[in-house]
Amino acid sequence: MKRIESKIRLLQTWGRQALTIGQLVLAVVFTCLLVSCDEQSDPDIDDMLSSHDKGESVGEALQITGYEFSNDYKNMELSMRLLHDVGGYDLTDSSSVVARPKQQVRLLPGKFADETQPLITGVTNISREALQKLNLKLLVLVDLSLPQAQIDAEQEAVWEIKALFGQKNLFIAFMQGDNVSETYEATDYVIENYFEHKDPSSVFLYRSILTKMQEFQDPKMTLGQAQYKVMVVLSGGKTYEDDQPVDPMHFELQQLLADNARRLQGGMLRFYYSSFALASQSDLDFLSVSDNSDNSNIIHVMCKDLGGIYQTSFNWQEISDDILKDFNIELSKYKVRLENPDGKVFRGNLHQLQIGFYDKESGDLVASGTTSFSLGTIYDPIIIRDRSWFDVVIAGVLTTLLILLLTWIILQFIEPYIRYRVFKHKYVVVYSGSKMSYNGQPVSESCYLCKSPFEAGDEIVVKCKHTTHKDCWDDNEYHCPEYGRHCKEGSHYYNCHNLLDSRNALYYLKWVLVAIVAGFMAWLLFTSHKHPYSSAIIQQLSTMLSDQKAGTQGAEHYFQEYGSHLSDLPGFGQIVGFLLTLFLSVLTVRRRQWLYRIAEILFRAIIASVAGVLCCLLGCVISIALHLNSDTFLIDWIPWALLSFVIMLSVTVKTRTTVRKSFLLMACIVAVLSMFMWAFIYYNSFMNYRQALLLGFIIYSVAIAVCVARITPSSERYFLHVEGAVKEMDIALYKWMRSDPDHIVTIGKSVDCSIQLSWDVNGHVAPIHAEIRKHISSMRLSALEEGVMIGDKPLPVGKEVWLYHGRSFTVGNTTFTYVEKDLK
Repeated sequence: MKRIESKIRLLQTWGRQALTIGQLVLAVVFTCLLVSCDEQSDPDIDDMLSSHDKGESVGEALQITGYEFSNDYKNMELSMRLLHDVGGYDLTDSSSVVARPKQQVRLLPGKFADETQPLITGVTNISREALQKLNLKLLVLVDLSLPQAQIDAEQEAVWEIKALFGQKNLFIAFMQGDNVSETYEATDYVIENYFEHKDPSSVFLYRSILTKMQEFQDPKMTLGQAQYKVMVVLSGGKTYEDDQPVDPMHFELQQLLADNARRLQGGMLRFYYSSFALASQSDLDFLSVSDNSDNSNIIHVMCKDLGGIYQTSFNWQEISDDILKDFNIELSKYKVRLENPDGKVFRGNLHQLQIGFYDKESGDLVASGTTSFSLGTIYDPIIIRDRSWFDVVIAGVLTTLLILLLTWIILQFIEPYIRYRVFKHKYVVVYSGSKMSYNGQPVSESCYLCKSPFEAGDEIVVKCKHTTHKDCWDDNEYHCPEYGRHCKEGSHYYNCHNLLDSRNALYYLKWVLVAIVAGFMAWLLFTSHKHPYSSAIIQQLSTMLSDQKAGTQGAEHYFQEYGSHLSDLPGFGQIVGFLLTLFLSVLTVRRRQWLYRIAEILFRAIIASVAGVLCCLLGCVISIALHLNSDTFLIDWIPWALLSFVIMLSVTVKTRTTVRKSFLLMACIVAVLSMFMWAFIYYNSFMNYRQALLLGFIIYSVAIAVCVARITPSSERYFLHVEGAVKEMDIALYKWMRSDPDHIVTIGKSVDCSIQLSWDVNGHVAPIHAEIRKHISSMRLSALEEGVMIGDKPLPVGKEVWLYHGRSFTVGNTTFTYVEKDLK
């Protein structure tokens, strides 16, 4: 039993020990996990860019720190820096590395498309240029006694050094046995052919270093002429053979080196040592010693006294950083120059540019960097080496004249002829005899105008119930005889004998022609001037919306990111609003005096220009507030629709043209459609982009003009509203205007007057008291006798005044109000 109990106690003891050990193991594992997690969540940059990870991060080796364009935007210069070492590659060496740009443009959020690529014209190492200006010479002392594998590693190290210093400032000397070679310039031939193993397997290291240090101190030598001097020793560090110094003067040379180091301390010579020793060799044979014994080793002492670094393995980045920090030179800064092709267009879209450097033989990626930028705006694009302004204007004038000519031909000849052919097909028929019907309605047996009976075979017009001979229809100026008073649908004017008759054309013709001219003038004014005030407004607006302080780098970056592509939009709203309102108001504003008319037109145009700026600013506020860094149809339609709304109101308010809500809505819709049509032309045009911009202005102007013309009286529209001594009524003046060759309507008590005031028994009315005469498209009132009142003032006999819509005059006890309206 005691034996069993002792075994049980022993097992319990082992169990407690095992449990304790297990807890310790778990604690260690848990602690390691925590440390691992901490390291992963906050990685060190040196670990991220270690040589072990270089292969994975090689594509991120370049950082583009800035860019600059020439005045004509033809050339672009990128400032770049290396984030980590890329081995022995020299990015400026076109024989080993090829640089390729890849530029894309963002058309939709998150969607990039390839575009015309720029050409790389040069790559410059800024750090190297700065070093060349310093008159600095660097000598690399290479140990050729090592195995070939270590010598190859030394060769790669020299390639890395040359990538920064270049051939001009870099020199090489080779150690082999008791000899050190002359100093060679670091040409590609020397680096490629001189790195070969030489017997014996040891070198007189101290002797070689001292020889080259003396060369640095001799002003007659190339190295001695430099203002700043650096020596980098690449060696296995073998100074002992079978526990004996290799160099018989080992200790004497040590003392000389120590004396030299003390004498040169604080001078212009920097000393660096990197060990290329084999790990299998005895520690006694090498200068590599523990950190605690730096002072006991002459090489450590020299590195310390001469401001250098002692490395147990080669790390060029550490050495180069140490060399350059005294001169405030950043390691591996590059300038890449690019040239944009002629005709390339920048329209405010975000451009993403990647510069990649590839091995010329293998095609492997060495390093790359990416940046983004935007130039121009959609309204004022930047075109590389565009045609001269004179050529652009001449092309714009010719394009506008061609559009005017085609519009006039289509609306004056082609469209009226098509309508006339449709009219003849539908309403001109051959009379077949009595009891003839058309569309279920009986046809009269005689002409409504000449009263002659129809005969079989006669061409008759059955457009309305007042049927006439075709010849009578033409003689009556292509109108139904009762059109003015009774027959609203009986009209189709087409003068086949005179195709230039202005009445042949569609009523919209003058509106369209005026709109084309307005669009051209708006384009000319917009593209001929920069709009600094517009850009300043958007910059101020973006500063306010970003809560940034004006003038700071953050405010400027925010503007470039979210506001620069909108910088011309307020200018666009101002110019388009002003000029479209100015030109279209000429067709809607009617005043008795030209001075008042011009003043009113200018006032309307100024109001529209201010409102146009506000409309466009609203669209800008929405775009900037939503952090949109490019144009998008989801927002762009807002200023266009609001601008059309403003122009339409400015052109029609307080005129004879009555605006209806439906047409305001139609104007906004048409404006949005015009925007999409312009965008399609703009992005898919084979023509010059400034001409495409001209088409956009014209399309938008014509769309607004047609909307206004649609609600403007378009038929024979001259009426007199009569009230006073008779029941109120409207008298159609145009009926007499057509019948009188002189286009005169007379007013008086005579039976010969067009308007006989027989109802005015008590009023003082002469037989022919006044007359209204048509002058082009306006009406003029003349007093033939005294007693014609314009408001409260008498109209002198013989004086003529202009009748505009809503103007009233009195003859006797009858008040006439001139009205222009459609027959709807």
